[in-house]
Amino acid sequence: MNMITRKKINELYKIEESLCVSIYIPTSRAGASQEDRLRFKNALKEAHAQLVDHGMESKAAHKMMADGYEMLDDENYWMHLSDGLAVFFTPKRTETFIVPVDVNYSVHVGNRLQLRPLLPVITGRQRFFLLAISQNEIRFFEGNKYSITPVIIEDLVPEDMEEALSIDEIPNSLQAHSGRSSGPTPIYHGNDLGKDHKLKRLRQYLRRVDDGLMEMLHDEEAPMVIAAVDYLVPIYKEVSRYKNIADVHIGGNPENDDPILLHEKAWTIIDQFNQNEIAETKELYPEMEAKRKATSEFSTVLNAAKDGRIDTLFVNKDQEIWGTYNTQTRDLDIQKTSTSKNEELLESAAMEVFMQGGKVYNVEQEEMPNGEKSMNALLRYNLS
Repeated sequence: MNMITRKKINELYKIEESLCVSIYIPTSRAGASQEDRLRFKNALKEAHAQLVDHGMESKAAHKMMADGYEMLDDENYWMHLSDGLAVFFTPKRTETFIVPVDVNYSVHVGNRLQLRPLLPVITGRQRFFLLAISQNEIRFFEGNKYSITPVIIEDLVPEDMEEALSIDEIPNSLQAHSGRSSGPTPIYHGNDLGKDHKLKRLRQYLRRVDDGLMEMLHDEEAPMVIAAVDYLVPIYKEVSRYKNIADVHIGGNPENDDPILLHEKAWTIIDQFNQNEIAETKELYPEMEAKRKATSEFSTVLNAAKDGRIDTLFVNKDQEIWGTYNTQTRDLDIQKTSTSKNEELLESAAMEVFMQGGKVYNVEQEEMPNGEKSMNALLRYNLS
């Protein structure tokens, strides 16, 4: 089982074989494992038929999908699924992903894998990070709507705040007393030198934390929620190089909060974050269209995607448009069905935007700024 990351999608996008199989099926979290297995069995049967139609021998097709047939016999596997399942077969490898977003049933055979349904997991609509900071520990999690998983960071960040707030480094002119504190560090009273010193050490400490995390997060885009006492949050935001920290944080000392509670609090923030982001973009779209910085015209969107001019792309998740598009001549030929010589054009546009650093929303029609069109694009600069 694989984690859906930008690096993994980049890796899969580069695969180009004579024949590849992409299977997506909606699944259930619990109580419907037999239905899920039957759906996948039917998808394997359909994929086998398509491979044979494309000229592959029946035995070779069965061999290429052997891992899929073994999955059918693993009863425990089907008891621990999420909203969807993605399975990819090539002559050289099999990749499986439990997907925490709704996916439509689809089976596709071609020379490239179909990856568009995975993009919402990466582009911020479902996946998030949670950084829990206290004086005694730092914890880091990766989560989605339904689950949260701890990430090992001991080799990346300092152990705790004591390292940064060493008592020996506090000036002797400050007077300490044994008042109540949320951690082992005494409370100091004195002149502004003490406050400045502590703030400096906090910045140094949190910068070291951020430097360590950025070794892991340097190309990530998912929003990050911070759980910490209130005064730490603005300091961390000040020193952090991560570009997508949520405006709202989880207040209080998180040391005694178990992951389930942290997940509940974090998802409330992320859900609102996502809703606000979509709403703001939809509201902005008509104004940007009037300024020629947005378009829903199909061929123009394809051209802009190929040229790297799209900042944000909305794609109707329930539509598929097959055809051919010549990147040199810009000739477009829309066709009725999938063949061995054409491609799914919405997939092509979405992956071009994603690979060139744009944001892709694979959404239902009512979430589109212009739901009458299959793609809506906000551009990085005006149309010529």
